[in-house]
Amino acid sequence: MASSNSLYNVAPIPGDNNTGSGARAGWYGSNSVVSSNTTISNVNVSSTSTILITPKVTGGGNTNAPAILSQTTGSFVVNWANYPATGSLYWYILN
Repeated sequence: MASSNSLYNVAPIPGDNNTGSGARAGWYGSNSVVSSNTTISNVNVSSTSTILITPKVTGGGNTNAPAILSQTTGSFVVNWANYPATGSLYWYILN
């Protein structure tokens, strides 16, 4: 079965921000988390974008899974209730 993937980026492993990773530069990245709601600005985001988020917890007790709270053209907000003492979000914009 053949399928087209022209609308999607190939997601690299977390933290692999080099141009040889297979993903288009500017469509992925990471942010430190310092509050329950983290706004991530990116010119490639639209209100209908498909975005993957992956948490990385390096210290700090119990936590909940992060979730995208809202998104508009140019940014999206990730809610991470009960976020850890030391944590980061890796994100990939698929389209």
